[in-house]
Amino acid sequence: MPPKKRARKIPSANAANLRNSTLTLQPHHNHNICTTLPVELWLEILSYYPAEEFYKGIYWVCLERTGVLRALSQTNQHLRRIFLPKLWERFEISSAETGAWYKTAGEALLRKSEGILQSPHLASYTSTVLPAFVKCLNGLPNLETITIAHAHTAMTTVLKNAFQGSIFPSVRTVVLPDYAHEILRCCPNVRRVICTHKDGTKLISAIAKHKTRTLEVLEGIATGEASMKRKSPLKNVPHKPDSYYLGIVKAAPNLKVFKFGRFSEAVGLTSLYIHHVVI
Repeated sequence: MPPKKRARKIPSANAANLRNSTLTLQPHHNHNICTTLPVELWLEILSYYPAEEFYKGIYWVCLERTGVLRALSQTNQHLRRIFLPKLWERFEISSAETGAWYKTAGEALLRKSEGILQSPHLASYTSTVLPAFVKCLNGLPNLETITIAHAHTAMTTVLKNAFQGSIFPSVRTVVLPDYAHEILRCCPNVRRVICTHKDGTKLISAIAKHKTRTLEVLEGIATGEASMKRKSPLKNVPHKPDSYYLGIVKAAPNLKVFKFGRFSEAVGLTSLYIHHVVI
């Protein structure tokens, strides 16, 4: 006799409903994993992608943190509330490794600046700007730091004309090459000035000219025999070996920290009443 065929079991309606409900709830459960992690843990993960204070010339390093923040801010609403302000607290651009760097940097600057001007809610997050783009800077009420990575000698007059009449009272830190010294006049409340290129003599002259009395920290200034022979940027300081640096102190009476460049010499500093001198 042929074997009896076993009847195929038909799943009950309750079992089918249970399976369907499990399938629909599973993605929702995974979605909530992000919300269960504390904010401190997310910030600890982000600390492994530190913000670069100075551009080191490596394209992908400059934008690595930005890429991570952009991806996290677009994951879900919970992470967006955490990382969107972090993404836009620094407004950075960088040119590609190949091609005309000035063209790609200019196009990226224009595109991002127009985007911020059209999105006022993003402008309120921005507190650090890498490039100089005055129209965008004027729309950033919480701007604290201006960083110019590089400025050619021919850019001095261009920067002067572009920043003419602009004032950024909220700026506290300015990172500039010597040829971008005209930007200092737009920052009456600056407390920290860092020179990234050349000896900083033009920046010092700008500090003296505009009487930057709020300045507390001056970094990246070169010293040596050539600088010591320069006259003080202030007219009322008599010329002597250390008059150049004495003029700096006169122009910035609240100066507390003076950090010199890598190839500086410790000369002519005995008469300066500064809390910290770092060479």
